[in-house]
Amino acid sequence: MTLPDLPQKNKKKEADFGIRLRHWFEKTKPFPQTIELKQTETNRFLLSNIKDNQLAFAHGVRSSTGRFVRVQGMNGESDYIWLKEFPSFFAIKYPDCVCILSPEIIEQEKKRGKSITKERAQEVSVKVIKLSTCIA
Repeated sequence: MTLPDLPQKNKKKEADFGIRLRHWFEKTKPFPQTIELKQTETNRFLLSNIKDNQLAFAHGVRSSTGRFVRVQGMNGESDYIWLKEFPSFFAIKYPDCVCILSPEIIEQEKKRGKSITKERAQEVSVKVIKLSTCIA
């Protein structure tokens, strides 16, 4: 089955973003966490791009109940992992930076409006990463 051109382009952009973020993680070695990647080519991110099930997963990972996750690894990773009371975030890539936001902040911003500007995301972020520091 072949995907239409547009989704393939979007998947490549997300893969490229993931590779750049992985290099930053390997370089800085922050604390363990789960991260859902999102991106925009403008200075405004539509919050509707974060789905309810993605927020539910982030909250589930942070809870005492936890979440059981199937890993699709190809480098010797375990088949499954159990995440309980584990930090979970959303990484939104803007043209020149990545803003790391908690699920609680995402929910608050969804109540405020339909989108979050880069400036607002930088104000409420747990971490702001300049893209120049994510170069592979």
